[in-house]
Parts: sequence; C-alpha cells; structure tokens
Amino acid sequence: MGKTTSISWTKSTLNTAYGCTKVTIECDNCYIWKNLPIYGYDPSKIVILPSALTKEKLRKRIMNLQDLVFVNNYSDTYHYQIPDYMRCLWFDVFREFPNKIFQILTKRPGLALLFHRNYPLPENCWFGVSCGIKQAKHRLDIARKVSSKIRFVSVEPLLEDLGGLNLEGIHWVIIGGESGRNPRPMKKEWVDSIIKQCREQGARVFFKQWGGIGGDGSGGCLYEGKTIKEFPN
Repeated sequence: MGKTTSISWTKSTLNTAYGCTKVTIECDNCYIWKNLPIYGYDPSKIVILPSALTKEKLRKRIMNLQDLVFVNNYSDTYHYQIPDYMRCLWFDVFREFPNKIFQILTKRPGLALLFHRNYPLPENCWFGVSCGIKQAKHRLDIARKVSSKIRFVSVEPLLEDLGGLNLEGIHWVIIGGESGRNPRPMKKEWVDSIIKQCREQGARVFFKQWGGIGGDGSGGCLYEGKTIKEFPN
C-alpha cells in the first residue's frame, strides 16, 4: 500500500477524535477550522470517533495503515476534553503494532506529561510538540521530560525568529511555513538559524515548505535549491 496522506513527513494519518481549541496565534489559520465543517463537524467541539471507541474497531483501522502514522491531525491527543481512559485504550492498541510508528504531536505537553507519569508512552510512539513562536519554546522543555525514544518538534507555522533553541533530547525538527491561502510569511533568516542550530546540536531536519497553497506559495519545498527531508534514526 502506498502513501495515503499529503503530509510529507508521514505516510498515513489516524484520527481517533475530531475537534480542538485554539491555544496561541499559531492556531489562528489551522486547516481544521476550514475542513471539519465540510464534514459536518464543529471544529471547536471534541468528538471521539465511533471507530476509536473500542479496541476491536481501532485495530481494524490500523491494520490497513502504513508503517509511519501521524495520530490526530484533526485534533490533539492530549486535549483536556479527551478522557484518560480513551487515551489508554488508544495507546494499548498502538502497542499491539510494534512494526508501526505512531507520531503523536501536541500543543499541550503539560497534560501529556501528567498522563504519561501513570501510563508510559509505548516504545513505538514518537512524542512531538509544536513551536512556531517564542512564546511556545517552553514546550520543548516539557517534551524533554516525557520518556520517548524519539522526540520531535514541528516548527510550523514558523511565525517569527525563535532565537536560541535548546535541542537537547530533541531528535527531529520539522520546519514549515503556513499552508493555505494568504499565509503569514516565514523569513529565510529564521529558517537559517534553526537549521544551523540543528546541525550544531545533532537534530535531524525535515524542511517541509515555505508556505502557501501546496507549499508552493513562496518557493515550494526547496531550501537553497535542495530538499532537506531527513528522518530520525
């Protein structure tokens, strides 16, 4: 089975819930606010999908997915409105598929840390946080406290110069400008700084896009004429 999603840093997506609430200006133009109403969902309300309510149903969905799975691109796995027992069910099932990697990305690492103090993250899950503004840099510090073989940060949308980054314990950095129409700009010097710091501190780099429709609004996905699409070891 081939790749089943347009998200370039994964192969498949798995939504166990729909809906989220905005945290910072990073969320202002999030695609779920445009896309979920098309399917009849209110993007501001958390809905657990029927296909994720039981282990049997979730197993059937996962069996048909590729080996690299981005979880909840239309929600946040650690949203406070999602009960812990549902998260336990989902992670229990993820653990049953050791040949697949589940990429968990959140803007709520504090809630994730509290949850995983009582429920260890399965070894086949990568833990990631979003950070596109200085105000969100504290998420990296919290992410370091979550026990995970691979920790990553999605710097998308990158909305300002992040300055110095402590990438200790961070294995992978995804960089991207805002997608969609009328994206907020991402400056090359901001990207230069992040890539330089990744090289100095040993983090792998995945440069996703400059921004716009399909990533092509401001130069596609090339950085200085080359593609940088590294994955963690």
